[in-house]
Amino acid sequence: MGIIGGRKGVISSVLRFFLIIAAVGYSFVMRLRALLYRLKVLRKTKLSCAVISVGNITAGGTGKTPAVIAIAEMLKREGRKTVVLSRGYKGKREKFGVSVVSDYDTVLLEPEEAGDEPIMLAENLKGVPVIISGNRIKGGELAVDEFNAEVVILDDGFHHLRLDRSLDIVLIDCLSPFSNRKVLPGGLLREPVSCLKRADIFLLTRTDQVPDEKKMFIYDFLKESYGSKPVVESVHKPSFLYRIGDKMKKELSFIEGRDVSIVSGIGNPQSFESTVKALGANIVGKYIYPDHYDYKKEDLDKICSENRTVITTQKDAVRLAGKAGENMWVLKIELKITVSG
Repeated sequence: MGIIGGRKGVISSVLRFFLIIAAVGYSFVMRLRALLYRLKVLRKTKLSCAVISVGNITAGGTGKTPAVIAIAEMLKREGRKTVVLSRGYKGKREKFGVSVVSDYDTVLLEPEEAGDEPIMLAENLKGVPVIISGNRIKGGELAVDEFNAEVVILDDGFHHLRLDRSLDIVLIDCLSPFSNRKVLPGGLLREPVSCLKRADIFLLTRTDQVPDEKKMFIYDFLKESYGSKPVVESVHKPSFLYRIGDKMKKELSFIEGRDVSIVSGIGNPQSFESTVKALGANIVGKYIYPDHYDYKKEDLDKICSENRTVITTQKDAVRLAGKAGENMWVLKIELKITVSG
């Protein structure tokens, strides 16, 4: 189904027609762009260090941020000097040039400046600097010059073809692996499915939230279309809860059998809801907002008015810090590899 669903009527039909036309044009441009880079008509820039891209082809949440954190932690354990490079989406400094969000130990920017995901990365990655830049080449050069990076992790970098990479990891959310196979604006694909041939590794996320038949369908599709490229399975595993205000931790059993409200402004709110349910909580209130939502005082007044335990995501916690009530808890999620390709 398209982004306007199966709605009927003249207006919906006309809108659907124009979306299809726009999607065809967008698809052509993306294919042409990829071809020009492949033919070296458009040149890529190579850094003096390894570059690992972590990205996807669908709009919305596939779990990139936990994946970037897991990969960065692995490289840090191996003793590699690693820097994460992000765009800084919806931060005031997105088009500012190059900004250091965190050095090895200290978060240097506010969420309004850097955006929610870079701050989430910075808070979770001690010993791994985080840089934001709309110009990934300049950001990568700073990572090498200022932090002597041996590896730069390019957050959400699959579509950023100007910067050459050593490894392209593409996340595929098992809950919605290829959307409706239509590109924006007629669907939710950021590039045609055929662009997956650029990937080096496929990382399946949320594999525990779908039946085996759906997972095998994804495997079969990838094998038939892209050969024997490695496929890695992962799950988003809850670790513990912590209160936004003072970071006090609680075991996951804290919400078992408890009436809770959930709050999320992320790309895949259904997955978050399923995770909270699986922990045994009784979800009696839902507050679902658009991705990267900027919470207002009236939102918080409504959320906290019912005087019950509120559970939110780490990404939302970045935007709720300093605004949340004392009964708002964050569910800490980590990406765990379950099957390596």
